[in-house]
Amino acid sequence: MEILPVGAALSEPIGPRPFEVRLASAIALAEGEGEARATVLYLEPGGAIGPHEAGFGQLFVALAGSGWVAGADSRQLELAEGQAALIRRGEVHSKGSETGMTALMIQVRDLRRVETGSTHAARAEPAPCETGAAAGQRARARASSMISSASARLPNPRVSVLPSSRSL
Repeated sequence: MEILPVGAALSEPIGPRPFEVRLASAIALAEGEGEARATVLYLEPGGAIGPHEAGFGQLFVALAGSGWVAGADSRQLELAEGQAALIRRGEVHSKGSETGMTALMIQVRDLRRVETGSTHAARAEPAPCETGAAAGQRARARASSMISSASARLPNPRVSVLPSSRSL
């Protein structure tokens, strides 16, 4: 488990794109392959999810309030509002909050941290966009499949926490 650094002061300008980008910067935190889902988790004061093995890599971001994440050693790492934890697939972890927290969980089958200093600006140019009716049908089919898959089961996550500012 690790806490990832985030915040505007650590971001880099977004590089050239085939569309307008103005006064925008980013930090690439993680990337991966495979099945993916995003979930908002609400932990009431005293709420917790006990130790379990992560079935997916997970980026766990505290949107409001604060809480903690812990690895197999049960040592709790504070997760403040605006901080993110990276949990690797197969990692035993738990999470909770003494005061209440709203968190965003982004789960990807194989998720890994992006190397420090790598931002969206350093990424290769995006692939050309598909257009036309056939492209729209393929996009709708992919979205429908992702929604069905995401609602069909709950994953087991791995944990790591990243320090950040409140600029999320």
